[in-house]
Amino acid sequence: MTYMTLFDNKGVRVTSVPVDCTLDDEKKSALEAKGYVEIDEDEWNYYVGNKGAGDNGMGYVRKDGKPVSAPAYVPTAAEQADALAATYEAQVKGLDDQIVLAMADGDNDLVAELKEEKAAVLKEYQEKLEALNK
Repeated sequence: MTYMTLFDNKGVRVTSVPVDCTLDDEKKSALEAKGYVEIDEDEWNYYVGNKGAGDNGMGYVRKDGKPVSAPAYVPTAAEQADALAATYEAQVKGLDDQIVLAMADGDNDLVAELKEEKAAVLKEYQEKLEALNK
């Protein structure tokens, strides 16, 4: 079995049409005009996930007429910023909770120490966020 398959500009399979008795020469030519290429079933199995997820866990793409491991996923700057924010929000909340407990215990030295630590954490977060946006 073979398939008429359309790939995007990154080599990712968009869709496939089996080459069978319903696909006459005219229909096949029309698909080729749209950018479809004919591939065999073994190759098709790479693109639909039947041959594993590739070296980077992202599946396979077509490059130079053959399946190769898709590149590793690189998070966008916005996704990296969101992850960074989540990490630091958790740290700040933990410090805020500790400050409240220290205040309740009347431990002013610990409150001051925790406030300094919180300021350092916020400064570190701001620096890392700025570095992401460069």
